[in-house]
Amino acid sequence: MNDIAIKLIAKLRKKGIKSIICSNNFDGRIRVLNERFDFLKDFDFVVLSYKHGITKPKLLEKVLEKTHFKPEEIVVIDDGKEIIQEAGKRGFKTILCEDPHKTDFYLKKLGISL
Repeated sequence: MNDIAIKLIAKLRKKGIKSIICSNNFDGRIRVLNERFDFLKDFDFVVLSYKHGITKPKLLEKVLEKTHFKPEEIVVIDDGKEIIQEAGKRGFKTILCEDPHKTDFYLKKLGISL
């Protein structure tokens, strides 16, 4: 978890916006990263591929089950074009994050000001 993501999650939470981590990382990597950065506690919902036996974009269905949100209520931010395309087809708002330093800008384009 990098500093940019940590700051973004803090800004979202300060505005009352729920945060969800939906990751294809494997168990060992998540465990090591969480031991090092203690980041999972910063998310309102945690949906991990190794716990469900599926990966993104199909894993997004588990996000809906766990959160009870509608796809149009969720913004998927990812650097994978295929994941973003598939999320868009499923009705999610999407941001292809090619530059993490511009995440605030990307969100603003969707009407979310931080």
